[in-house]
Amino acid sequence: MEGPVWEEASGTGHVRYNLSEQGGVIPRTEEKIFTVAESVRDQGWEYTLEASFLEIYNEQIRDLLAEPGTNLKYDIKQNGDGSVSVSNLELLPVRDPVEVHDLLIRA
Repeated sequence: MEGPVWEEASGTGHVRYNLSEQGGVIPRTEEKIFTVAESVRDQGWEYTLEASFLEIYNEQIRDLLAEPGTNLKYDIKQNGDGSVSVSNLELLPVRDPVEVHDLLIRA
């Protein structure tokens, strides 16, 4: 039996979030990230994982984890190392896929 499915659509495709045993793309990716982070701990690597969720619609950025009524300006910036960041975005620490899922539901 298949569990609940969330679908997120964009102009060019969509992602399925399936909570069944096999899971969809997002939960499998979450699980892989935490599995790899844990497996390299024995080699002396340690990671702090954080999550944020945003929506870009009509060229407007909305922080999906911000408290209601928060009225901040968000800017997308490319950093010197080539990474991309969004200013003022709520960034929360996560320790496992369950915490990521809880934030996704909150968003």
